[in-house]
Amino acid sequence: MTLKIMAGRPKNPDWKKIATVTAFAAIAAAAAPLTDTQIAHQKCLMDGRQDTENAEEADPSNQDPARSKSAEATKSKRGEVTDEARFRVALLTDGDPYIRAHARIKLREMGPTALPALLEAIEGDDAEFAKSARGALARIASENKQIREDPEVPPILIEGLGDARDQVRSDSGDALVKLGASAIAPLTEALGKAQQSTKAEIHYVIMRIANEDEKALLQKDAVIPVALTALNANEWVTRKAAAEALGKMGDVKVLPALVRTLEDKDELVVLAAAEAVGEIRKRDPNSKEIGELVSAQVRKLEDKQPEIQKKAAHLLAVIGDQKALPQLRKMNEESQDEEVKAATSEAINLITNP
Repeated sequence: MTLKIMAGRPKNPDWKKIATVTAFAAIAAAAAPLTDTQIAHQKCLMDGRQDTENAEEADPSNQDPARSKSAEATKSKRGEVTDEARFRVALLTDGDPYIRAHARIKLREMGPTALPALLEAIEGDDAEFAKSARGALARIASENKQIREDPEVPPILIEGLGDARDQVRSDSGDALVKLGASAIAPLTEALGKAQQSTKAEIHYVIMRIANEDEKALLQKDAVIPVALTALNANEWVTRKAAAEALGKMGDVKVLPALVRTLEDKDELVVLAAAEAVGEIRKRDPNSKEIGELVSAQVRKLEDKQPEIQKKAAHLLAVIGDQKALPQLRKMNEESQDEEVKAATSEAINLITNP
């Protein structure tokens, strides 16, 4: 069962052969803090094999370079591709879920050292290994700054947004968000070629970046068009993030779109849109667009339906324009609906005591 990895491998190794002709099955994850060698021995015993004396050699991390050429690293255009990294990548498709989990943990611990082997597998001819390597890379990149900032990684992460696996899409998105504003340009470029489902993921990721990285404000020309499109997304969380991003951008030109969003079916989206309008008003309180919006909500206070009156009061409270106070006070005094009275009273308090 001795692991035999020959030095000087070709650029695109036969991953299935690596996985089957060596003792890779000698590794299993265990809850107890076992060493790789102990795990290898344990796996051999579980399989009913007696040849466990070579289990230590089955783990390239334990090999002595002075004793074996198999520990030598081969070179690729992106740096060293080590035997141990190939070993771990090959285990990503093992039939044992514990072995796969252990391989992912070890690759994560290896950090940037694992990247060349992962990229090698992704670019290889074996679709199964490429798929597994993509998933592992997305998870590692979401946790490792150095890996996600490698210039070869963001395009793979963007492609991962269209992956059929929920976890890969999530990990890819998290890694891109952590990249921050630097990911906006490649993401917007990818929108032109992406399928509709992938576009939805890209929209959401860009909105998250816009809300979490202040440097995104320097790319308003790229972010605002995406945000305006995202206001019509099927997912409420994307619409909410888009409204929040537009509020941070602070451009009065987006007010008409935000006003339409005030009619959204989801209350959290409506609140986000109202708060966005309030943010824009703070930057440009005397703008014509803000004045028209406040006037429209004030007129709604005179509507005969209490639900419309309450909603208008809530929105005016969030917008925070004192020009609405006279009508709010009048409605508070004249309305016979207790909920309308409460809503207008709250709005008056919030506007007068911001």
